Amino acid sequence: MATTTPKLGLPRPTSSDNVTLANQQALIDAIDNGAAKVAHTHDGMAGNGAQITAAGLASGAATDTVIGNRTADQSQAPSGSSGTITQLFSWITNRIKAITGSANWYDAPPTTLTAANTHMTATTGVHGATSAATANALITRDTNGRAQVAAPAAAADIARKDTVDAVAAVANAALPATSYTAADVLAKVKSLGGAGSGLDADLFDGLDSVAFWKTSQLRVVNAGAPTARLQYFDAGVWKEVGNLFDKTAMTQFQNPATSNLVALSATYSTLYSYTGKGYLDYAYLMSDSSVEVGIRITVDGVLKFEGKVAAATTAAMAGVMQRNQFMVSSPNNGNPNPYIASNNNSGGAIHNLKLGPGWSGGNTINHVDYPYTANASVGSKGHIAILNDSIYFASSILIEAKATSGSTTATAYNYAGGKI
Repeated sequence: MATTTPKLGLPRPTSSDNVTLANQQALIDAIDNGAAKVAHTHDGMAGNGAQITAAGLASGAATDTVIGNRTADQSQAPSGSSGTITQLFSWITNRIKAITGSANWYDAPPTTLTAANTHMTATTGVHGATSAATANALITRDTNGRAQVAAPAAAADIARKDTVDAVAAVANAALPATSYTAADVLAKVKSLGGAGSGLDADLFDGLDSVAFWKTSQLRVVNAGAPTARLQYFDAGVWKEVGNLFDKTAMTQFQNPATSNLVALSATYSTLYSYTGKGYLDYAYLMSDSSVEVGIRITVDGVLKFEGKVAAATTAAMAGVMQRNQFMVSSPNNGNPNPYIASNNNSGGAIHNLKLGPGWSGGNTINHVDYPYTANASVGSKGHIAILNDSIYFASSILIEAKATSGSTTATAYNYAGGKI
């Protein structure tokens, strides 16, 4: 039985096959048809041969003739880095056209990168720039860093040296520097000064001398003492410096003529508190019959006095008061008997005080200087600060009292002053 050849599929008879003329003609036609397919495309399709790989391609086989022409489209803007050869060429020509600015990518460029670099780094001869005064030309500086312009005509024109020199000459002619030295100017100003001249030469910071205190208008009272204070002379009266409180415009505050009574514990209790401006004439706490008691005074948030008075001390007290609140009674053992007057400073003693030598049993107070915050041991007496003037406060006053041990039921106290 006949078989076929593996390549062209031609019939191959065996010894038992009958060979006829028709068989021979068919074999010849098959050979002819098979030979005609030598020019197959090797596209892998049946009868066209297997695809040719890179390994099967002969060196130099991909010539321009084999590849053929490609037409680049310079209007295609790049959209990536991967594409066909035609796309890549089109993108490249599009960029070249954009860089040169020409109508076509293949046109001659208006300049080269080398020429552009030379132009950018040039310092002379660029765009016709010159250091001379040349119309319609850019200005460049010469080797000395100078440049020239035409003589100015309008107000906003550049001034030249000859223009400035001319102005200086006119100014110097009108006001010669040699004739106006510092000493000469001072002499001329002095000649114009004086009352009614309109000059401030006789003023200090715009103020006349009458606006300032002279040394003859100031004095220190109690110099060197803790109670030292500065006074100024005004309209025939010596007044306190810094005492800007008008007592006549303030509301008086005080306890009744006879002292109030308060129960005290070991914690400070408020006797009087005020927030605002004012003054304090006096504040004191009487001796209690059973326990030692204390008083403290805080002025503008600062503790200024803290003292105490012993228990069961006759006529003893602790606190602050002015000198003018003492009156003198009849002598006792040859000594005057000071006492605290009533709130209106007239008659009616409230408490006798033993001051000075000669009293049986000794003095009943310990005098301390204001301010006093030591609150030291008082023995059998009381701490009293004698004031030359009221205690003035700008923002607040606070008067407090307590029993230093135990408690009380009826401790006498008193205070007076003024407030806004």
